[in-house]
Formats: sequence, C-alpha cells, structure tokens
Amino acid sequence: MNVGDWIRKWSLFRPQKHALIFEDRPFTYQEVNQRTNQVSHLLLEMGVERGDRVSVLLHNCHQYIEIFFALSKIGAILVPLNWRLAGPELEFILKDSGSKILIFEPEFEEVVASIRPNLNLLNGNYIVIGVPHPDWSINYEHSI
Repeated sequence: MNVGDWIRKWSLFRPQKHALIFEDRPFTYQEVNQRTNQVSHLLLEMGVERGDRVSVLLHNCHQYIEIFFALSKIGAILVPLNWRLAGPELEFILKDSGSKILIFEPEFEEVVASIRPNLNLLNGNYIVIGVPHPDWSINYEHSI
C-alpha cells in the first residue's frame, strides 16, 4: 500500500468528507481521487512510467496534492523545485534528477523558457497550471 492507495481507500470509505480545503474551496476525498486519477492518466499518456521523475515548480496549490497522489499511483517520483532558485540552478536539478516532465505555473514561464533549450525532457513535455500558458506547453486543467 502506498499514498496513492490511501486516497483511493478514503474516497471509498468517506467519499463526501473534505479531504482538503484550498483558498476556501473544499475538495472531497472522492473529488481528489477522481482528479488524481485524471492526472495519472494524463502522465501515463505522456509516457511517464514507474520510477520516472517528474519535476514540479509550483507554489502551494491543490494541484500539488493531486500531482503528489497521481505520481504515487503510477510509482513515479516527485522532484519538488524551489521557486526561489535561478534558471541555471533549476536547469541543473532538472538534468541531474533525470526529470521527464516539468509542471509549473505561468509565473515561472520566463525562467522555464530561458532554460528550455538546454533541457531534454520526455517528448519536450511541459505542463502549466493556470493561464495563460505558452504554446509549447500543455494546460493542466484542460487536459485532466
């Protein structure tokens, strides 16, 4: 049993109970599990496999939790990136970790665009949470 199984279990036992509240919006266990499954399917379709690393450059948000659970269900590894780091530091971590995908917020588009030519991500995959999103990326909400 892993963390992904935990959210699945609670979605069966207490589907309507609040799992988390973000900015006054409650999310039930059922809703979190459903969104987590959608993220898992998106990542699998993008080629993420068990043991792969996915980097996340986000502030606190409910999507961070969804991604965490989704990666657990797949058996992939979350690589949290510190949003205070400069481009070269982020580039080093992305390369050193062997990340296959980068998930980030529009706020970080400029820094990601500056290091993007030096990265070798799986199929060049970038997922953006929020709008606007660059044409070289996938919109998180529209894809799950």
